[in-house]
Amino acid sequence: MVSHSVARRLILQYLSAWEDQSVEQIRTLFTVDAHYHEYLFSAPLVGVVAIEQYWFEKVVSEQRDITTALKNVFVDGDTIIAEFVAYAYSIVKNKELRLQSICVCTVSGEKLSSYREYWHSAWR
Repeated sequence: MVSHSVARRLILQYLSAWEDQSVEQIRTLFTVDAHYHEYLFSAPLVGVVAIEQYWFEKVVSEQRDITTALKNVFVDGDTIIAEFVAYAYSIVKNKELRLQSICVCTVSGEKLSSYREYWHSAWR
């Protein structure tokens, strides 16, 4: 069972890694065999190496000026549900993206073993 304080810390670390565009922070946040779902109808990324590669390709290479705001964190056993807002400037689209997101995460040994994100986006 994950405590609310650990859950909040993990989600804030995830958001900080995104803002900092830090692949290194992502490496320490996920278990070696973690599953990462950005698009629910696609196969998940499996393993921290695949997650790192995704972050390098999508976050580091295609985004800048990232800000996030955590709204809510809920815990049920080893599951975290968090709500947050994120803004990122897309280098590819040359405009700002706003995301309203909810993530559902599973925790193992104070690391994220799965991450599923449900989001709605709008260009600004």
